[in-house]
Amino acid sequence: MSGVAGAPAAASPLPPRRFGPILAVHFLGTLGFSLAIPFLVYIVRDLGGASWTYGLVGATYSACQLVGAPLLGRWSDRAGRRPVLVASQVGTLAAWVLFLIALSVQRGELGAFAGATFTVPLVLVFVARALDGATGGNIKVANAYVADLTRNHGEVRQLAFGRMGMASSLGFAIGPAVAGVLGGTEWGPRLPIALAAGLAMATTLAILLLLDEPAGRCPDGPPPPSSAASGLGQQAKPCHGSAAATGAAVWRRPSVALALVATFLLLLAFNFFFAGFPVHAQRRSTAGTPRSSAPSSASSPW
Repeated sequence: MSGVAGAPAAASPLPPRRFGPILAVHFLGTLGFSLAIPFLVYIVRDLGGASWTYGLVGATYSACQLVGAPLLGRWSDRAGRRPVLVASQVGTLAAWVLFLIALSVQRGELGAFAGATFTVPLVLVFVARALDGATGGNIKVANAYVADLTRNHGEVRQLAFGRMGMASSLGFAIGPAVAGVLGGTEWGPRLPIALAAGLAMATTLAILLLLDEPAGRCPDGPPPPSSAASGLGQQAKPCHGSAAATGAAVWRRPSVALALVATFLLLLAFNFFFAGFPVHAQRRSTAGTPRSSAPSSASSPW
């Protein structure tokens, strides 16, 4: 931004000390999630699951995030962004540790259904993905954190959200490639899962050591007006708008409804590929012959 000649440059609302950990939350959040993509279908198969079980494991994360993210967002409005970010990262760390435990416990069968055998480690994988999803509102809270910091800086806000989108996309692009390389070692999927746990711990420490609560928030209501403002009859505006602007009225706006439908269809198409292609690749890689000539492929759960 250009300024008046000779005038001191205005302090950036997003100094690197604050913006760095937020970028890390976006990058490491998607990186940790995408690390599980290449081998999750094989883990589910080896633990007794079928193709529909793999799809259910993937849906568990998103379903729990659908419920947990709004709750974490409301909690962050009241308790603050920083503690919720820390709690969310701790939940992600616990989920990856539980995932590692699932790969190490003895396989005890609990029952069978529709071609799938439910085992103790497979149930632990479900619990781990559910825990990660329920505490997976860290990216949403990070967005709110940046929105608080850039409340009165429109151009800086656009730049910040653009960079956070880049960080998320970069994590999603690098994660599967890194998992494929690490998963091919003698440690198998344990190594990329351990890496995901380490990244969650590093992000938690970065938030604790480097992030402060945004000064623009006022969860207890607007600050009292100054004596001059009181004398002029001016009232401070609330921080978070009216209930009508943030409630059902927003859903009735055509532009909001259209954006929600478009986003839903885009992610639906993406997840068709995300869930379907690994199953197809797993079947072709283990069958040894094309599906059309494999006599048992029709009855196989995979």
